[in-house]
Amino acid sequence: MATLFERLDGLSPSDLKKRSVEGLEWFRNRVRDVRSNTGTFLESGTATDTLTGDQLMGGMYMFVYDAKYQDTLPYWDRFPLVIVTDLTKNGFQGLNLHYLSPRDRVKLLDGLYAMTVKETVEKDLRFDFSYNDIKSISKLKLAKPCLKKYLFSHTVGNIMRVDPKYWDLVAMLPSQQFTINANTVYAESRRKI
Repeated sequence: MATLFERLDGLSPSDLKKRSVEGLEWFRNRVRDVRSNTGTFLESGTATDTLTGDQLMGGMYMFVYDAKYQDTLPYWDRFPLVIVTDLTKNGFQGLNLHYLSPRDRVKLLDGLYAMTVKETVEKDLRFDFSYNDIKSISKLKLAKPCLKKYLFSHTVGNIMRVDPKYWDLVAMLPSQQFTINANTVYAESRRKI
């Protein structure tokens, strides 16, 4: 299986541009839904009410987040891009790719792509790992600063599932919304690795 670097390198400039335009168009169409809808992904804020853990686990999601402890956190991402690794009682834990520079995101995604499960069709592709799995694989050490917990009660609007065919493109989009400069976040993440 070709690595993410090899797949992107193998695209002609026109194919790469077309793929980038498709990804941006997907993002534009979906981001309005994430921000504008007042409904929530889970009606009453628990994982079992309208969505099973199997549906949430291993997917990549975007959402608006209002951090519970924002007054005491040094910084946080208002618009996370998360691969869900584990469910918690009132939310979920996952890897927020925005905590890595785009170059490091590509490296991490390349390692994670080896841990995907393909269901019957491409849209059912999902990651198949827990955070404990990641800790045991040394080449995935980039994931360490990305692990974050999220409460369903602090998501704003809808949580949008990213279609697997756009994972690599959406991960590269500069959609992070940190409360400080993103380069400062990337530098701190590099120190944690």
